[in-house]
Amino acid sequence: MPLGGVGTLERYSAYPAVFDALEIPDIIDTDTQFGINEIEEMAAGNLDLDEAAVANLEPAFMLNCLNLAHLATISPTVGLHVDGQSLIQHQRRADGGTWSGSGHLLIKAMQGFLCPVSIEASQDSNQAARMNLKFWVEDNGTDLFLEILTDTLTSEDGPLISTMFRLAKTTVNGISVGGNQSTKIDFGIDYRVTRANGELVGRVGGIYNRRPVITIEPKNLQGFLAITGGSMVRLAGNVVCYFKKEGVANNVAEHISVTLTQPTGRIGNIAANANDDPRPAVIFRATRRSTIAVSTTATIA
Repeated sequence: MPLGGVGTLERYSAYPAVFDALEIPDIIDTDTQFGINEIEEMAAGNLDLDEAAVANLEPAFMLNCLNLAHLATISPTVGLHVDGQSLIQHQRRADGGTWSGSGHLLIKAMQGFLCPVSIEASQDSNQAARMNLKFWVEDNGTDLFLEILTDTLTSEDGPLISTMFRLAKTTVNGISVGGNQSTKIDFGIDYRVTRANGELVGRVGGIYNRRPVITIEPKNLQGFLAITGGSMVRLAGNVVCYFKKEGVANNVAEHISVTLTQPTGRIGNIAANANDDPRPAVIFRATRRSTIAVSTTATIA
């Protein structure tokens, strides 16, 4: 079906994303970034632009989802290289009803790399823990690197949230942190695509470095000041952050744990006011060649 013209009012909702054999039905939102890097040239003496062209393209899909157990498939250290069809889907809304039976918008890629960017969860939040994912689009040399289609939607079960997680405890050197209010995991995967010979879109890519970071905000000011001394220290033990699966007992091995082995620790800042307790931003960074480790079958003691 041909795409509509610019004079057409179109309304859509985000819809489950597909990365070859992996479907993510628990999508909260998506963001397709076309990554256009422009050449702009102006002759000396002119005030206005003379010529413009595309230097290169680095398209990417960003998405947030709720099921942290996708980390069993999308590695937190090496991601997931996808050689098949990947789809960011937009379900068309019907006039005077719910969803249209046709005219859905799909953005398709045939090769790329998917990895976790971050996980965030907060105490007393009315939102579940969220995981941010990024997919770098690559050119496989055969198909169009991106196709914009008006087509039928692809999904086994449709939109579905079957699993949610919430903030749980964090341990530092084996001791449970008192009063933690939020946890953010930055997986720190630096993935880059390579272009050559005038290519607009890269055909190959790779991980150039990994710098995972854990940031917590505990109501434990003196404790962390004592540990860090206002500077940076290397911990003798590990930092382990837990995320509790909703509706599952702590002793059931279905929760998520994220571990940094003997990281450095420091306080980024201490914000205080008359209406709340100080929350030092305590930052832990991997070192000594240790990478972040994730268990999707953890228990919470």
